[in-house]
Amino acid sequence: MRATTRMTGFAKKTVERLLVRAGEACANFQHRTLRTLKCKRLQVDEVWSFTHCKQANIPDRLKGERHVGDTWTWVGLCPDSKLVVGWHVGKRTANDAFGFIHDLKERLGGRVQMTSDGLRCYIEAVESAFGSEIDYGQLIKLYGNETPQMETRYSPPPCIGTRKTRIAGNPDPAYI
Repeated sequence: MRATTRMTGFAKKTVERLLVRAGEACANFQHRTLRTLKCKRLQVDEVWSFTHCKQANIPDRLKGERHVGDTWTWVGLCPDSKLVVGWHVGKRTANDAFGFIHDLKERLGGRVQMTSDGLRCYIEAVESAFGSEIDYGQLIKLYGNETPQMETRYSPPPCIGTRKTRIAGNPDPAYI
């Protein structure tokens, strides 16, 4: 007997195939239509998740597989319209940063002010993609010491402030 999902009554593989096809259709639509966007500002960041298991728990038989372990979704957001201008799923590497930032550059129709966190690989990726045609700053979070009473196993210590750093061009500090 085939496994079905309780919610739909359809086979699990059928639902999975439908979701993959819908995702591919959405990605193709976004790739074709989100071009020459008139965004003035852009915020970029990465979101961590894992595929199959966390990086530290990858079984020997799956070590070296690119699509197993820590997975990062890179997101470029226009804070004015809330439009996700571009995204990339991969690892947290310089190669993934380059691909993500170059894709964003292809989607934009003019000069933007970009803000990222302090991840170093953004600096070279942004310079490679935009050259001097960008106003770029980083918002770096400053963390305090952990307190013994806090449950911090899955959380960083508390953020106690931020530091704004100009990287390229003339970013408006109010929007970093």
